[in-house]
Amino acid sequence: MKGFQRKVLPIILTLTTVSLLTTLSMFYAKGYRFIVNPESEETISIEVKKTGILAVRSIPDTAKILLNGELKDVTNTTLSSLTPGKYLLQVEKAGYEPWKKDIEVFEDLVTDITATLVLKGGGLNPLTNGGVLKFQLSNNGEHIAYTSKGEEKSGLWVLQLSNRPVNIFQTNKKLVAVDQPNYSFSDATDIVWSPDDQKIMLKFTDNFYMLVDLSKPALQAPVTYTNPQDVFTAWKETELKNKRSRIISLEVPAELTDIAITGNSTWSPDGEKFYYLQNTDDNKTVVKVYDFKTPLPIGESRYNEPLIVNSVDLPKIFWFSDSEHLLLVKGDSVSFVRIDGSNFVEVFNGSIIGDKAYPTPGGDRIVILSKFKSDTPENLYTISIR
Repeated sequence: MKGFQRKVLPIILTLTTVSLLTTLSMFYAKGYRFIVNPESEETISIEVKKTGILAVRSIPDTAKILLNGELKDVTNTTLSSLTPGKYLLQVEKAGYEPWKKDIEVFEDLVTDITATLVLKGGGLNPLTNGGVLKFQLSNNGEHIAYTSKGEEKSGLWVLQLSNRPVNIFQTNKKLVAVDQPNYSFSDATDIVWSPDDQKIMLKFTDNFYMLVDLSKPALQAPVTYTNPQDVFTAWKETELKNKRSRIISLEVPAELTDIAITGNSTWSPDGEKFYYLQNTDDNKTVVKVYDFKTPLPIGESRYNEPLIVNSVDLPKIFWFSDSEHLLLVKGDSVSFVRIDGSNFVEVFNGSIIGDKAYPTPGGDRIVILSKFKSDTPENLYTISIR
């Protein structure tokens, strides 16, 4: 017996202790918490409670995290041992617009939040300085085609957007079709990219069109049309084919198939969401967003209505590069709103020409057409948002 107590018993106690600690650690990792509540002087209640986790990131990072007004930590971090329920989450950083959202923490689950912050009074930087007449973003969001008579040479130019800051001092623009005696590309009234972004159709007055091939030299002779309907039909069929493939891979419900395929839907850059507009009987327009991301993040909804406005006040709507926000252009104002309708913030109010606002691929800037004096030409500028 003494040998048992001296040799075996310590081993049994050690294994029991290790097993107990391992079990407790597993319960703790799963969100369980053991809470001791004294109910009276005689009895003590031990409550086993499941908790949830909140993972908070921000762009840019190291912003303050406040939960129900209480400072918790800085991004990017994880807040654990949270009682399941609803909270007001605020993310704040000096120099940026405050971000807030009503979120819900679920037991035994991680609610993942990314707050995209917007600079207060972001500055403007020129992309061009010779004057821009018309401009249009490519389908992949990486290039802007524009016409100009005041650049080094007049004609059709393509500007490459990138994740790094872009400005007029970088060699990221290319003349793709130079004006010639018989072909004045800079007089185009509209610019249309082909689905593969390899060709550009220029529309002119009097039902005249020119097709520019970006693989050919700038002194090319374009293909001309008086009625390019066959070209546009072929491009449309390619777009529809791409959309059909997308909705099959995403398993879009049958009741949404027609909307997802038609021109009424505008797909996000990540190809997992689309929005469309629906008019109501009381002259309002509802912006409806469907999210088919799989798996859907905890707390997110597949269907959202980020905007409901009077139809006459409907802004121009563009996807932001992160596919989680929309850019809204109304008059001289550019606003930024999440697809669930939260964090509506104005990012610019000034001279905007053409009702267009395009994000750069990295999402740190927004491209607009503007001018600052009556005697200067219109040019492309970027609005810095972070």
